[in-house]
Amino acid sequence: MLEKLKSRKLWAAVAGAAFATFGTSLGIPEPIVAKVTAIIIAYIAGQSIADAAAAAKGNKSQGS
Repeated sequence: MLEKLKSRKLWAAVAGAAFATFGTSLGIPEPIVAKVTAIIIAYIAGQSIADAAAAAKGNKSQGS
């Protein structure tokens, strides 16, 4: 369980969800919130693809 809490993808998802939820209430314009959230989603997707490729090669993940 502690290994999962070290995951960069997990913390990016938590930060992205918090930003998407509270961004506009903090005075950040909605288009900016949407763009930053999309960047976070793209990061998570890209890292997942890289992790899957590393697992397919038999390499240990370089850090979630």
